[in-house]
Amino acid sequence: MQEIADRLEVKPETVRWWRSQDPAFPPVTQVGRSWGLTEDRLAAWETVRGADTAGRASIGGSQGSRPVWTPVRVEVLLRLVSQRRGTPARTKKDLAAALKVHPSTVRRWLTRSGSWKGSPAAIPARRLEELLREISPTPADREREQFQEDNARKALERLRARRAPLAAWREQDWMSPHRVWVEDQVNGTSVVRLTRVGTRRDHAEAGSQNVRSVVVSNRFEAQLVKATVLREVSPWRVRLAGMSGGSERWISGAKLRPLEVLHDEIRRKGPRGPGRE
Repeated sequence: MQEIADRLEVKPETVRWWRSQDPAFPPVTQVGRSWGLTEDRLAAWETVRGADTAGRASIGGSQGSRPVWTPVRVEVLLRLVSQRRGTPARTKKDLAAALKVHPSTVRRWLTRSGSWKGSPAAIPARRLEELLREISPTPADREREQFQEDNARKALERLRARRAPLAAWREQDWMSPHRVWVEDQVNGTSVVRLTRVGTRRDHAEAGSQNVRSVVVSNRFEAQLVKATVLREVSPWRVRLAGMSGGSERWISGAKLRPLEVLHDEIRRKGPRGPGRE
């Protein structure tokens, strides 16, 4: 595993993900074992993998993040909407009052529409879209995120071209290793954060669980990983006012590839190395 990762210049976690998710991986395993990783064979593998994953939901960013709105997840959404309206709900009767519907309507919405455990909730699609629209990130939120992502990409391009003000960036600790992590919280939402490794904020919030993280070379790479996470979970996103990272949250359960895989993709597509002064 490590030998293949070294040859491909990716992390072992990425190789494990490819092996578990991508049927086009076996040729790479075979090539790696025989040490015949020529450019032609790798190019052929990328072609096969691209053709295979184009129409698959298991890989492919936000296409693979299409949510199954189970009753549990719909109930989380209903509680967040009621909280946004200023009437936090403890019971389903409270939810009905906040949403201005009959309690039996809420009970019907939170039943499964099929016989299997993972069946979606019976809430009408139109009503679900209305509730999501009410609590989704605003256009200003998304515009700010796009601005930050564009700036991070430009900064990495400057590093590659050796035109970066490294002294100033190092003074601000932007060139220090940064951690990006995702944590699932007790209110049924998840959040993505980033910070410099070793700072006081370099830890998850109290009560969080299933924390996943990756350490990257600098702040700009961290910003790109964070932007990719938000793009992958886009259909699930919510905005919680008055909370840290309020516009960078989503209903827990979104399909999200390992952060190491996202980081490796960014490194392969963009510049590497710190550049020189």
